[in-house]
Amino acid sequence: MLVWGLLNTQKNRKKLLEPSYPLVEFGRMPRPSAPKGNEYDRTTKMLLVILIIFLVTEIPDPIIVLFDVTRVKTFETDCIEIIAKLMKFLESLSAILNLFVYMIMSTAFRSTFFEFFNISKQDLTNCLK
Repeated sequence: MLVWGLLNTQKNRKKLLEPSYPLVEFGRMPRPSAPKGNEYDRTTKMLLVILIIFLVTEIPDPIIVLFDVTRVKTFETDCIEIIAKLMKFLESLSAILNLFVYMIMSTAFRSTFFEFFNISKQDLTNCLK
């Protein structure tokens, strides 16, 4: 549903940016400037990635709880303990992945992060060599 909304928004934006203004040709009306949709698109995509990571790591947890509460015979206690440890690992992995997603997809987050920890671009290039 979110992906459909994102695609629908992009289609509507392209339609609005088409030069379909008859008075523009005669010089009576200024040509509309293109809005900065790129920044909004990147933010939407970033939030979509964060949401998918969250859902992948959090959805199995309630399912395991339901199996444990209903005492399904196929799941033994040892199996549930192993799966619970795996779920804790996935939750930790989600937090780590969120940091990298923010660093890759958000310029504002990246610049604030580097400024907060007093990291310059020279320090990064020297570290990567």
